[in-house]
Amino acid sequence: LENKMGLSTILFLISIIVLAIYSYGLLILNEKIVSIDLLFFNLDIEIGQIILCSVIIGILTTIFLEILFFSAKRRKKGE
Repeated sequence: LENKMGLSTILFLISIIVLAIYSYGLLILNEKIVSIDLLFFNLDIEIGQIILCSVIIGILTTIFLEILFFSAKRRKKGE
């Protein structure tokens, strides 16, 4: 039995590695503190963490919307 990795699997692994390196760089190299004033309390967060969290939230939102889009498209095609 031969196990072959498909091109999509290899690209997925490469993208995960690149994202991990990018995340490490943002967290280590960018140590500037930003004060965020919310209604009842203040947060002091490094700007690298803010950028990283916004990128991750954007990726998760995109994946969620793509799943909704393709499931609706598949449902219409099945009718």
